[in-house]
Amino acid sequence: MSKYSSRQWLTFSMLALGNVFSACASSLMAPFFPSEAESKGVSPSIYGFIFGIYMLVMCLASPFFGKFITKIGLKTMYNVGTFTSALACISFAFISYINNTNIFIGISFMIRIIAAMGHTAFTCTSFTITAMEFSDNVGSVFGSLGTCFGLGLIIGPLVGGALYEVGGFLLPFIVVGCILMLFTVASTCILPKEKGKNNASEEDKEDAGIMTLLQISSSYLFLYALFAASFCIGYFITGLEVHLRQFHLSPLEVGAIFILEGGFYSLSAPIWGMLTEKILHPILALQIGSIILFASYIIMGPAPFMPISPSLILVIVSLAMYGTGYGAVFVVAFNGLLNVAKDNGFPNNIETQGLVSGIFTSTFSFGFFTGSSVGGILLDNFGFRMGSLVPLVMLFTVSISPMIYMCCQLKSKMYTVKK
Repeated sequence: MSKYSSRQWLTFSMLALGNVFSACASSLMAPFFPSEAESKGVSPSIYGFIFGIYMLVMCLASPFFGKFITKIGLKTMYNVGTFTSALACISFAFISYINNTNIFIGISFMIRIIAAMGHTAFTCTSFTITAMEFSDNVGSVFGSLGTCFGLGLIIGPLVGGALYEVGGFLLPFIVVGCILMLFTVASTCILPKEKGKNNASEEDKEDAGIMTLLQISSSYLFLYALFAASFCIGYFITGLEVHLRQFHLSPLEVGAIFILEGGFYSLSAPIWGMLTEKILHPILALQIGSIILFASYIIMGPAPFMPISPSLILVIVSLAMYGTGYGAVFVVAFNGLLNVAKDNGFPNNIETQGLVSGIFTSTFSFGFFTGSSVGGILLDNFGFRMGSLVPLVMLFTVSISPMIYMCCQLKSKMYTVKK
């Protein structure tokens, strides 16, 4: 990265910090919210939806944020997003004072929706800025920012569990919300203004439509892999704390377990980014990553057909594996989707980058929402181990989809040659 200009370094620094603080705020509640919600009379099915509504809002809002980025302005949307997230984080601290179950549920949903809107604005602009400012090194820079996001996922549950032990439900949200608010002030002053207005023609803008991109069959290889991998994250975010109760861990120890997936994702994402730019074909990287994801879910519960008992060691190893495999899927999916758009006639401009960012964020969010929501229902009715068969089947289909795709491509080329 030594070849980057001072503007690019400044932009990268603010994006990196934004990803750390944003991920921290979104993952903060994982180690202790389920037990707090249950103390208010909320069932796993309901608090699974409280986790999941965050991603459902992101899923629905992302395409619109991606579409209107140029009208609102990258820097403006970025700062409004972080400010909204900070405000929602601070507000969430006070729901512990609500003793009525229905009001607790309603206020939790409302604040999570507001927080999701802020995070959506930040995420879409972050991805778009990356594609715009680092067009020649999207994979490696995206992977490096993934490291920062993973670092936030590490810090969030760990700090959340520690502060919860020190000051109860209130303290984690107040501390992290205030830090995010201070970052918003700093980014308003420091983040460079976006480059001049985009000069794409009206015809280019019309061509760069969501439905046009979704009509390209190769885009579904990346979108489905991202959806399934995110579904599985949503599943264990909802159910893992319940699964870990059998090991009698403290909130801090549970928080430490939760950081493993984010930690290994942080370490692996920039490596996958560099490998796909210099050594590995993206489809091969996706194949390797998806196989690692599948193997990780076999031992996480472990799967009910495995003749072994649940073990803390197995959970630790599986989360480390999952983070490593997810690094490949996340990096390859974004870069692959962007290349699919460019290869099929989409102009290389901010409209296309915003469009891809919106679809990517929407797919990730929908997968996480579905996983956490379905996870709560599966947890209620079948338990963590038996319920894990659903994400396991999805990961199996992901692990074979790159091979099917390559076989179809090879068959198409052979048919063309013969013809």
